[in-house]
Amino acid sequence: MKHSFILIFFVSFLNVRNCPGQTNFPDTISINNIETSVRLKGTRLFLTIPADYKVRHRATGYEEFQKDSTTGFQIVENINDNFYRLKNEFLKNPGGLKNEDTGTSKAVKVGSFDGVYYTGPFKTAEQKSVFLVFGDSSFEVTIVGVFQRTDKVAETELNDILKTTGYDKSMILNPLELLNFKIDITITGFKYVPLIGMKSLTYSTDGVLNSIVDERHKSTFELETFSYTDIESAKKIIKFKMEELTEFMLSKLSNVHHRNIKINDNAAYEVTMDEQGSYIANTKFYIVVIQKGNIAVLFWGVDRDNGKWLEKFKSTVQSIKL
Repeated sequence: MKHSFILIFFVSFLNVRNCPGQTNFPDTISINNIETSVRLKGTRLFLTIPADYKVRHRATGYEEFQKDSTTGFQIVENINDNFYRLKNEFLKNPGGLKNEDTGTSKAVKVGSFDGVYYTGPFKTAEQKSVFLVFGDSSFEVTIVGVFQRTDKVAETELNDILKTTGYDKSMILNPLELLNFKIDITITGFKYVPLIGMKSLTYSTDGVLNSIVDERHKSTFELETFSYTDIESAKKIIKFKMEELTEFMLSKLSNVHHRNIKINDNAAYEVTMDEQGSYIANTKFYIVVIQKGNIAVLFWGVDRDNGKWLEKFKSTVQSIKL
């Protein structure tokens, strides 16, 4: 399965000791925040974010905003997780920072959703954090602000941001909002696979990739953008990913063909190849990188159904407009 730096974030989160205590944070956050706050693109989350907090990192299911070198906050949205499981892990007191200030936590409501608010130490004695975690049995959202322990202005500001939280579970998530190019995603009929913190967008025949077995036997395609100023440099993306395929000698590539092409008048490089291995289904790849200006778009199509999807992969690539 795919992993990301988000796992490090959650380890830090779950290892912070906490106990119930007094806090001025409200017990309920108004559902009207959906009307007054701004929805973050690619999410179902609404927040009011001050102008001096700049986007530092944005990926599928993850956003990070920074005010200065010591103050900022992160957002993790997982539309396929269980808030109650995460809550229980958080409140088990698994041990963590060796600090006399164990922090305080309380049950809260975000609209109609159950949540937990926490404030306390974070990683070092000089840092402090505020957490808002909420959801239900089908999703969870974590918002965490970090600041210098002595900076009361930053603490107040981050708490005020948390108080503007709104969430509309009924919205159909549109991860394509984060893209800087256009594409017709309906050609294959594939469904979006939510993966936290990934720079790429992944689609599979059923929208599910829960195991390595799934990844080795389901047809998929991925979309990702890179910064390259010419097509020759952009070709390196494909070279690196092809090396990853055979790194552990689990598979063998054959019938590799490549050529320079044009996609909507933009320079592009196309690769087709087959893959065989003891642990994978017989596979055909259709891979294209398209370059314009300083942007390169990678389409990585994996057909594990004996070539059933190749023509639709090609049509999908032809629909890409930078």
